[in-house]
Amino acid sequence: MAQPHNHRGRESILIGRSDASRVVILFHGYTGSPAEFGSLPDLIAERLDAQVLVPLLPGHGTTEEDLLPFEFDDFLRAAEETMKYAKESGRPYAIGGHSFGGHLAFLMAAKHEPVALFATALPYELRYWLRLPIVWLLAWWYPFWEKRLTADELEARKGYFYYTKMPSKGLRIVHEGNRYLNKIARDIASSVLMIHAKRDRIAYARGVHSLLAKTQALKKNYIIIESERHSMFYGLGQDHVVDSIMKFLEGAFKKYE
Repeated sequence: MAQPHNHRGRESILIGRSDASRVVILFHGYTGSPAEFGSLPDLIAERLDAQVLVPLLPGHGTTEEDLLPFEFDDFLRAAEETMKYAKESGRPYAIGGHSFGGHLAFLMAAKHEPVALFATALPYELRYWLRLPIVWLLAWWYPFWEKRLTADELEARKGYFYYTKMPSKGLRIVHEGNRYLNKIARDIASSVLMIHAKRDRIAYARGVHSLLAKTQALKKNYIIIESERHSMFYGLGQDHVVDSIMKFLEGAFKKYE
């Protein structure tokens, strides 16, 4: 079940000066939370003079059961509502997302043309076993699947809200997100950074190349890290991921301005 004993990660995050010169929107993943970006929001706000908004997606922040009524379009509508904040601010903005949040980030970027776009662990090309018919049958019979969280991941998440299970319908939601990506990829014109673990347990790293090749991005950047983790902002390797994103955003904003 979801861990109810703490509140960090159970609410949207908005940090940075109200008169900051930039805005950055970050979307967390399915069964994730705003806390899953670790130190990244604070560093962006501090070093890039940006307001950072990480919305809590619909159904999140409570129990796995509360996620069951929500479909892909519900998350898409929530992302659109979030983008109003960036658009109405009149400031240059960037969009980022982790895992399923990467789907939302790409879809918003195709429509709203941010200064920069990044995605970490976006599950574009799922592992073969997640595409087998038997897996879809199991998803029908078993509504929740245990997450594979390592001991050091659990240690790093202490004090933060997180889920230990994922609704099996999340697989269908990811497939739907990938169908959307195939439709809008050619509309991506921003500079893009994608980061993926070489042995990611959910999706192949080669999906990064496949998706980037379909875009019209001004600059296509990718980093493949030697890891099997789907979580990128906890434990070993997190500093490299955060530093890479910070350098990418800084460069994109400077070039724009």
